[in-house]
Amino acid sequence: MWKVVLKRFLVMIPQLFILSVLVFGLAKLMPGDPFSGLAENPKISQEQIEAIRQASGFYEPWYQQYLYWLNNFIHGDFGLSYTTGKSVGTLLGERIFNTFNLSLFTAVIMYAIAIPMGMYAGRYNGSKFDKFVNFYNFFFLAIPSFVLYLFMIALFGFGLGWFPTSGSVDVNLDPGTFTYYIDKLQHLVLPGICLALLSTVSTVQYLRNEVIDAKQSDYVKTARSKGVPVKKVYSGHIFRNSILPIAAFFGFSITGLFSGGIFVETIFGYPGMGQLFYQSIQDRDYSVVTTLMLFSGFLTLLGSTLSDIIMAIVDPRIKLD
Repeated sequence: MWKVVLKRFLVMIPQLFILSVLVFGLAKLMPGDPFSGLAENPKISQEQIEAIRQASGFYEPWYQQYLYWLNNFIHGDFGLSYTTGKSVGTLLGERIFNTFNLSLFTAVIMYAIAIPMGMYAGRYNGSKFDKFVNFYNFFFLAIPSFVLYLFMIALFGFGLGWFPTSGSVDVNLDPGTFTYYIDKLQHLVLPGICLALLSTVSTVQYLRNEVIDAKQSDYVKTARSKGVPVKKVYSGHIFRNSILPIAAFFGFSITGLFSGGIFVETIFGYPGMGQLFYQSIQDRDYSVVTTLMLFSGFLTLLGSTLSDIIMAIVDPRIKLD
């Protein structure tokens, strides 16, 4: 098994190379250049900006610029954010744990809602609860995400005042204290629940349909004919086979903990990776944009590899070549 896992990770190397070329090419096609944002700083003259262009090799052929950029990236030098003056690595370090906390909280809530709902709706399909689940899926599939976010902010943030509406923690609190961590959790609840409600739709629908199909399977009929209790049939037979489609996406769920959500983080003013990406595009901060694009692409490739490996472990019928 370890040989297969090693092989799958080795395959990622040429994929990452192709991804880096695409990201660099897209960055070159963007209007302006990596130093255009400096023109908005009144303390920096055009002569200084031109000197920075010369020193960075901006006028060199594109392939030399790419090799220089790739070499720095491999050695952990992601460049400098010309908007904030900080290194890109520092900016990522400031944001990545906020995104991880939000995404982890979202994943826990999502699976806590989706798995019981999908199992129960599939077991009692056609019941009033099943009809409620269908309405739930249609509603959250149809509603635009930003409408839900704004409604939740207006109701629970400004209306009832239950949760904060921006930031990740109160800046006046001392880090490491119990109150500090409680406040961070309060800042997670509202955006996390919104993301979870929208993310449950596909999981609930997949699981419900799989349970309904599994109830008609021969192995279930055989188990029932042998007198196996209904509870054990569902927990030991139907659930184990119905969970396979969810396991197929579990690798993406793991890597998605670090990618963040642009809409939810921007609307809620949550300082994570998604908000940083949006701000970087607005400010034309090329170093940050290219790093985040490459990081997101790497997570996608890693998620695909992990999903294949997880499926092979969960379902022995699947062979990884």
